[in-house]
Amino acid sequence: MTSRKHFSWKESLIPQSKRAILIEKDNKHFYKTPQGHTYPSATTMLSQTMSPEKKNSLKEWRKRETKADEITKRATDIGTFVHKLAEDYLNNRYDDTRNQNSIETQHSQIIWKHFRQLQPFLNKMNNICETEIPLYHDYLMFGGTSDCIAEYGGTLSIIDFKTSRAEKYEGYIEDYFLQATLYSMMYHNQTGIAISQIVILISGEDGTSREFVKNIDDYVDLLFQRISQFNILEAKN
Repeated sequence: MTSRKHFSWKESLIPQSKRAILIEKDNKHFYKTPQGHTYPSATTMLSQTMSPEKKNSLKEWRKRETKADEITKRATDIGTFVHKLAEDYLNNRYDDTRNQNSIETQHSQIIWKHFRQLQPFLNKMNNICETEIPLYHDYLMFGGTSDCIAEYGGTLSIIDFKTSRAEKYEGYIEDYFLQATLYSMMYHNQTGIAISQIVILISGEDGTSREFVKNIDDYVDLLFQRISQFNILEAKN
């Protein structure tokens, strides 16, 4: 079993008064800033500008899978619980007995499996700045919530945790890297602190766990292409 770790924390550079608030509108996520602006989420932008191939693949899967909505809800519920466990662990609030008693669901074994698979990666973090922090960018006009901002392997990073039913390969998760790159830009916009390293950690129900450590410089151009595409689509609506 992976040993537990006590994490050091840094003082947050984004006080509550300067944080955006997540809101729902037309079944989409938006972020309302302290100044009263409302920006679409990074995930909304990436979903709207998904490649035709991926959109068709998703549509075909929904046609074939009679329980598509049930599977999607199950994945969302599991992901929510795993994120909560990870957040408690990083906040030094993790207690085996207390946390196990709070995860009494039909998916509890899967949830704990995901957490145990992510734990060795979580232990690479320290000097944590934020967990589950809402961010926004006033020039790009997007919002989003980063799972964690901390040092990973000694380098300040934007870190996101993902769960999946099966192993994810790099060629399939480009949007994860774009999402984290945009979060890095949001954090820089709000704090003046530049973060170049992004980290995506993925646990699979099939027992796989993957760690992807990237530099935002490799994704900035593609991100701006997707943002431009989104803005064109929005202008037409």
